[in-house]
Amino acid sequence: MVTFFIILGAVLGVFLILLVAALLYFLKFGIVRDPSREGFYYNRDHAEKYCPPQFVDKIVAGASWIHDFPAEDLYMTSFDGLKLHGRLFEKENARATFIMCHGYRSSGYNDFSCIAKFLFDNNCNLLIIDQRSSNGSEGKYIGMGVLERYDCRDWAKLISERYPKKPIILSGVSMGASTVLMATGLELPKEVVGVTADCGFTSPRKIFTKVMKQSFKVAPRFFMALMTLLIKIVAKYDANYSAEDALSQNKLPLIISHGKADDFVPFYMSEQNIAAAQNCEVKFITADKAEHAQTYLYKEDEMNAAILEMLDKYTTV
Repeated sequence: MVTFFIILGAVLGVFLILLVAALLYFLKFGIVRDPSREGFYYNRDHAEKYCPPQFVDKIVAGASWIHDFPAEDLYMTSFDGLKLHGRLFEKENARATFIMCHGYRSSGYNDFSCIAKFLFDNNCNLLIIDQRSSNGSEGKYIGMGVLERYDCRDWAKLISERYPKKPIILSGVSMGASTVLMATGLELPKEVVGVTADCGFTSPRKIFTKVMKQSFKVAPRFFMALMTLLIKIVAKYDANYSAEDALSQNKLPLIISHGKADDFVPFYMSEQNIAAAQNCEVKFITADKAEHAQTYLYKEDEMNAAILEMLDKYTTV
C-alpha cells in the first residue's frame, strides 16, 4: 500500500510539473513580448515569402510609402502606465482621421501597406499606432484586444483633442480588428463615427483554443481554464472577454471583412461578431481566395467603395 501511494504521488508530481511547464510555455508563446517576432515587414523578402505573388509589388510599394513618409511621432501613456507610440500622417484640411491598429506581433507597415496611401490621398489623416508590447510601444504582455481596446479609446481621445469635431474612424486588422470591435463597448469620444475591421477574432480564449487544436492537436477545456486564469493573474485581463460582448451594445456603423480561406482566424468568427451586432449598420465584405488579412488585396475596389461611402455618409461636416 505504501508503495502504491509513493508511485501515485510520483505520477501526480510529474503530471503537475508537466502541466505547469506547458502553461508557462503557452503563456510565453502566446502573449509574452518577443522582439524577434515583432514585425516591420516592409521588405521584399518578407512579402515574397508570405504574400500572394501578384500583390508583392503593391505591398512593397505601399509599405515603403508608410516607412518613408515624414510622419510625426506621437506618444501617450496608457491607463496602466505604458508609454505607447504612434505615427501621425497629417493631411492638410483632412476630412477625418483613421486610427489604425495592427495585428498580433505585426506592424502598421505590414498590415496597412496597401490601404494607407489610398486613405491619405482621399483626404484623411492616419494615426498608425504600435500596439502595446509591439515595436515602439512599451509592454510585456500582449492583451489580445482586451487591453488594447482601452489604448484605442485613449488614442481616440488624444486625436479628438487635437482635431476637435473632426470625425474619427477606428480601423484594425486581425488582433487589431478585435481591438477596434472591442473598443465599441467603451465610452468613446463623440468624434468616433465608424469602424472597419478585417478578420477579427471573437475572444482570446477562443482563438487560443483554435490555434492549440490546429498546431498542437490538443486544447482540453481544463487546460484552457487554467490558461485563462493564469493570464488573468499575470497579465491582468480576462481572456473570455469578446468582441461579441462589445458589439451587442454597439451603434457605430461597421465595415467587416474576412477571407474565406483564412486558416488562422476562422471566417465564422466574423460571422459570429456580425450576429452580435444587432443595433448598428454592418457591411460585410468577403473574398473566397483570401487568406488571413488578405481581403483588401482581393476586394480592393469593393473595400475602397465601402470606405468612401462611410466617409461620405458619416464625416460630412
